[in-house]
Amino acid sequence: MDCREYVSGKNYPAELLEILPTADFEQFKSAVDKLAALAGSWGAKGPVNPTVQVDFGAPLGGSSLEKSDSLIANAFKPKR
Repeated sequence: MDCREYVSGKNYPAELLEILPTADFEQFKSAVDKLAALAGSWGAKGPVNPTVQVDFGAPLGGSSLEKSDSLIANAFKPKR
């Protein structure tokens, strides 16, 4: 009962009661506090599996679509 009240009082997920041993309240409290500290530091560093964002833009800030369109258009221009 102490473990349930501790988790509830700290607004921690109730699932902690299912995954951590609750026979010894002091050990449970210590484990929960350590997990909470880790979870807080994870949030500060950003997501655990960050996504990589890739810029497929053309060099020198031009539009890659415009650049490829003009290259194709130039290839099919009549030669004089």
